[in-house]
Amino acid sequence: MKYTQCERHASFRDEDVSITEFVEWLAAKGIRLCKQIEDEWSGVWVPVGGDKELDAFLAEYHGIDLKLLERERRHILEGQRISNENS
Repeated sequence: MKYTQCERHASFRDEDVSITEFVEWLAAKGIRLCKQIEDEWSGVWVPVGGDKELDAFLAEYHGIDLKLLERERRHILEGQRISNENS
């Protein structure tokens, strides 16, 4: 089985670390990434919610399907478990 999402995710690791460090540096300066949420009265800006949401944005930016990535990871781990049992 080819693990295209895992390979893609790994190929962007260094770039994602740099982006994450930059966002953390901005936060330390009091600058936060926000997104606009439309409600029935007006648009409200709310901070982007932590590392998980940033990870989702980075995955989308790189064209990575997080659900498929997780399935590939589980498949790899299951293969490793079976290999360990047989050795």
